[in-house]
Amino acid sequence: MYSKAKICTIIVFTCLVGILAYQCGGALYAPTALDAERVQVNLDTLLLGRQLYIRNCGGCHHLYLPEKYTQTQWKEIVARMQKPAKINDNQAKIIYQYLSAGAKP
Repeated sequence: MYSKAKICTIIVFTCLVGILAYQCGGALYAPTALDAERVQVNLDTLLLGRQLYIRNCGGCHHLYLPEKYTQTQWKEIVARMQKPAKINDNQAKIIYQYLSAGAKP
């Protein structure tokens, strides 16, 4: 059984990680209707991809800005991280669509 101090520490740590992920999310690329049209993906899908990226990737490490990598690099990264992030194929596809929409050329 965990002590009260240990439980409090776990709760505080979990809250801090959540707060940091949320705050970092504000600095991330937010897709627009023009972006959606350019990459031929529904804007709602790109916005969902952003949410999934923040929630599933930001819990374990800092979030990289989409423009840090190319579309090809993001494809490899998402494929490599899919199992550790415990995301299904559809979630991985949506995250990739978001990241590739903001990727560098």
